[in-house]
Amino acid sequence: FRTQPDSFSAQHVSNLLWSMAKVNCKDPKAWDILDGVEKRVPEMAPQHLANVTWALVRAPGGPPPTLIQALGLRAAERPDDLKPQEACNIVWGLAKMQVRGSWVEGVTAKLSRSLQARIESCNMQDHANLVWSIARLQANLPDCLEAFSNSAASRVAKTDWRHLSAMVWAFSTLSEQAPTLFRAVRHELDLEERCQTLIPQQVANISWAFAKQGDPLTSPAFFRRASALLENYQPQELSALLFSSGADEGGLQHRVADAIKQRLPEFGAGDLAGVASNVMLARFNDDELQERLWIRCHEYGWHNFETKELVVLVLALTSAANYATVLSLQATHRMATAAEAMMEAVFSKHSLFTADEACAILGTYTRIKDKEAPL
Repeated sequence: FRTQPDSFSAQHVSNLLWSMAKVNCKDPKAWDILDGVEKRVPEMAPQHLANVTWALVRAPGGPPPTLIQALGLRAAERPDDLKPQEACNIVWGLAKMQVRGSWVEGVTAKLSRSLQARIESCNMQDHANLVWSIARLQANLPDCLEAFSNSAASRVAKTDWRHLSAMVWAFSTLSEQAPTLFRAVRHELDLEERCQTLIPQQVANISWAFAKQGDPLTSPAFFRRASALLENYQPQELSALLFSSGADEGGLQHRVADAIKQRLPEFGAGDLAGVASNVMLARFNDDELQERLWIRCHEYGWHNFETKELVVLVLALTSAANYATVLSLQATHRMATAAEAMMEAVFSKHSLFTADEACAILGTYTRIKDKEAPL
């Protein structure tokens, strides 16, 4: 392709990139050919556009932004020519690559509304991929989401958990109500045999999604499955379960907290901030977990946290429930040292905070000073 680009048709280019992605090629030199792909986009058929966009997700270091834009805009010129899977692959690719820009909103809207008009021809994988992608892109398409949620609700009984968990996660991430869909999924979660096929990520996402909707799950069958998988969750999944399992009368939330205590040494910055946030949101009181969490953050190094993570940690430490816990610990030397070091890290990074983050930090710090906290 480098030496004889004109001998490659659009089909050849599409096949080449698709194959490189399929074998998970990591060689940056091989992906250098992307520089010559953009000028071939006008020649590409719908399938080529979808395959190339899908392949770009695997490109080391990310593909050229202008190439992504060219593919998206070309697809938006003729959205109805794309098969449902092809349209979904393009939107999914934009979401996975976390592409941003006004043109992304336009492309997402055109492809999504084209799919909405032929929703009966979309299978449940199409439903899940599109809704998940809309959530990741934070696209404002309430009518489209409503149509796909209602369509999916009628197919829940014959749909696997991979697609259902992605859909309920997406609606809760967008804070969109989908009562018919959630009601149908809740019914399936009452079935013991159905719950036995759930895997850890699906359990965590589903449990979190229902709790985020303000209607946490209470299904004994679901919580029995969640409990049976306790040793298999990733840190982020344990954090989500801590937030969402409070309604289980079997005590799953406390067992999750115990699992987190044991595994805190393997938690990274995002995991630690997630636990702190979910302890706050769940109003979960456990002095031992609180102290272990903050000491672990201190050991990890406050300067290793991103600004958004520091904001979450400061807010969590000074929330009503956690604040009372901190005070009840009588500011042990380790806690006091950890809290002071956290604030020092916050102030040392002051120039990196966004306006919203800076105001959140200042407001929180003022509450600390007003209450004469031992920080």
